[in-house]
Amino acid sequence: MAAVAHWGSPVFSQVFSSIPFCASNHGVWHCWKTDGVRKRGTLMRPAALCFASLLAGLKRAPRASSRQLAACQSAAGDVGFTVEAIDGKGLGALATVLIRRGDRVLQEAPLICMDTKQTSALDQTAWQALDELLRKQVECLRSDEEARFWALGDAFTEGEKTAAGVFCTNAVSCEGQAMLFPQTSRMNHSCRPNVVHSWQGEDGLMVLHATRAIQPGEELCICYVPGFLSQEQRQAQLMRRWRFSCCCPACKSESTGRSDELRLRLAALDAQLSAKTRLWQSRSFTASEAEAKESALLSQVSDMTELILAEFGPHPAILCQLFYDAFVLLLLLGRARSSGRMIRLALEESTAAAGPSAQTRRFQRFASDPRTHPAFSMSRILADEPWGEDGRPKKASG
Repeated sequence: MAAVAHWGSPVFSQVFSSIPFCASNHGVWHCWKTDGVRKRGTLMRPAALCFASLLAGLKRAPRASSRQLAACQSAAGDVGFTVEAIDGKGLGALATVLIRRGDRVLQEAPLICMDTKQTSALDQTAWQALDELLRKQVECLRSDEEARFWALGDAFTEGEKTAAGVFCTNAVSCEGQAMLFPQTSRMNHSCRPNVVHSWQGEDGLMVLHATRAIQPGEELCICYVPGFLSQEQRQAQLMRRWRFSCCCPACKSESTGRSDELRLRLAALDAQLSAKTRLWQSRSFTASEAEAKESALLSQVSDMTELILAEFGPHPAILCQLFYDAFVLLLLLGRARSSGRMIRLALEESTAAAGPSAQTRRFQRFASDPRTHPAFSMSRILADEPWGEDGRPKKASG
């Protein structure tokens, strides 16, 4: 589906497409949506009236903006984790301190950037040309930066590493650019990640936030593939694109069948909401129809929230996407009060997932005045309650 902010997406050598990254259907890890009512592909949506009980644990967590662990421009900086050898995985990132949900564990500028058009559908000749181009870029780096580049893995070349192999193994797709982040590259994959990464273009930084509490000694992991896939589908993508099989708890536990059931159910519900977004932009509703659809939508969102928490835990990026989707759909129904509740929830989760980002600031604007969102002007029914001059629904008298 489309995006709201830009969750980073690992890229691969043959098809440098934007792979959803979050632990959601978009794979996070996917991107965020734009301010407008976008065409949807695959993601999550709205929530329901029982949020208080479902999300009680989340709301007690302090906001990420008040707990930035560190700025991480240098590899030597203490950012709350260390890179060490991990059995069966090579090198990986291990927490050295207690990291709370929403904490920023890393922010990093790209070492090398390339247009993804230069890295798409590569044959042998194009691969060699890419390798030569990248070698020239690497040679222009400082000696310590060049060493950090060549220290990264190469999943595509047998024997001696190639610049193209290292880049394609570790690069991340951000706004049409393939970018390499040496420290972010040390985060191994998990189908149940405890870290979410997002590209903040206004600052030129990749930022990583904890999706849940992480204990000292615990490995920090992101997700490389879409989350709303079965275990077999995920393994196939990981092997095809990164040449490894996943051994995370979601793939190796006795409850793999239950995990598949939850993820595929979320995928089906996600597809339903995508269809609603397309349909509701172009039709009118009576007041009674809008009320009935609101009730059904909130019930569906409640179901999806429970499924997300059960399978992925309190992943802020997935929940944020869900609540934002709910906000847009409720605006299309003209449901002022419910839409305001959803955007405030999305704002909380956006802060936990990405900190004070451009998207978080947009959400703050929508929370202050939902009418600034394009979906408000697309509603073809009267709002369920009058709007005040401050952009908030007027409270009914009596």
